[in-house]
Amino acid sequence: MSHRLQDPMASVSLPPAFRGNLEFEKYPVPGYVLEVSGGSDMPGLLFGTLLHADTDQPLVGINVSLENSDAKTDRNGDFEFGDLLPNLRELVVEAPGFERYSRVFTVAPFSQQGWNIWLTPTR
Repeated sequence: MSHRLQDPMASVSLPPAFRGNLEFEKYPVPGYVLEVSGGSDMPGLLFGTLLHADTDQPLVGINVSLENSDAKTDRNGDFEFGDLLPNLRELVVEAPGFERYSRVFTVAPFSQQGWNIWLTPTR
């Protein structure tokens, strides 16, 4: 990971040991922008809420699967998967009394994706 203070006239590289020790926001330097860049393996985050399609009420205790990981929705219908390495992923929700939900998506470096998912009751 590199950290740079940049403007059209200068570029100063800072070693990773300085990460978190910069007081750039506290003492801004006019004309400079703090640029933080990382490799393509920086993790992302996926979070969401499961809702009943007919009532918009949160669905509690529903299992949400993301490849080899599982999460259960909390009392607000919320779930979260963190530290996801960039890749193509598939989210699957299967719950008794509801149609199966599946979504393929891409995790990009540093990404944060949040979704509301409405599950349709089986008829």
